[in-house]
Amino acid sequence: MSRSIGRLASAAGVARIVSAERVVVAGVDGSPAAEWALQWAADEAARRHAVLRVVHAGDHRFGRPGGSGGPRVLSEAVDRATARQPLVTVRATWTSEAPALALVEASELAELLVVGVGGGWLAELVLGSVSRYCLRHAACPVAVVSHRPPAVASAAAGPVVVGVDGSAGADAALRWALDEAPSLGSPVRAMFCWQYPPVGSFLPGPAEGYRARAEEVVARATAKAAAWRPDVGCSVEERFGDPADVLLEAAATASLLVLGSRPPHDLHDLLGSVPEQCSRASACPLVVVRGRAG
Repeated sequence: MSRSIGRLASAAGVARIVSAERVVVAGVDGSPAAEWALQWAADEAARRHAVLRVVHAGDHRFGRPGGSGGPRVLSEAVDRATARQPLVTVRATWTSEAPALALVEASELAELLVVGVGGGWLAELVLGSVSRYCLRHAACPVAVVSHRPPAVASAAAGPVVVGVDGSAGADAALRWALDEAPSLGSPVRAMFCWQYPPVGSFLPGPAEGYRARAEEVVARATAKAAAWRPDVGCSVEERFGDPADVLLEAAATASLLVLGSRPPHDLHDLLGSVPEQCSRASACPLVVVRGRAG
């Protein structure tokens, strides 16, 4: 195990650290939610045989008392990550950039970015804005942790639940879930959640058309899963109901909840995205994947 703590000026940029290593990035700020994210990120780095890069961003003068908030938060975070996963290499970076910008920049050289959310309305106000920005702009998948991880991973891992809807983002999420599930020892449970439009909406059409669409999405997702990872157990189902409600119910017994992101300014995004709705209430870590399945 090795540890290093350094200060990186914002002009240099976190993501300009050149490395061929597998990297998991975790944002820390001394809050309980960031501690949950750190613990989960350390476990994930161990599972992936990756380096854990701990990032603390923002003006250190507004950290803990004494004018040394940044270095102290980082030092304590490294100690806790090392105590949880002694074999993981932990590297820490402090930058004066805004937290959301620093984490998105760090995501450019990472395979997973981990952020925490929760801890009361004031923490929600600050952390929530950071997590939302990361969900929309990170260059790699983003894991949002809203609960303290268990001290020891459960021997009976729950399924990896993934939302599908036929979009490019959902396809990328399905493929990511299929690739991750074997290392977790979990099957994949893909779900298409749908409901009729509200009365008086501008989305007309017979009720039969919505069910036919559901069957089409399920059939396509089943075919794609079989083509991409025939070695991974994957069930695909359609469920009637509000997507966030249905997925959160499934997440109660899941190892991970995986969702795809939509393009900026998408209508669903403007109305309140499902990933953002799930990020604060999911009983398991939520991973949001952007991009195409390839």
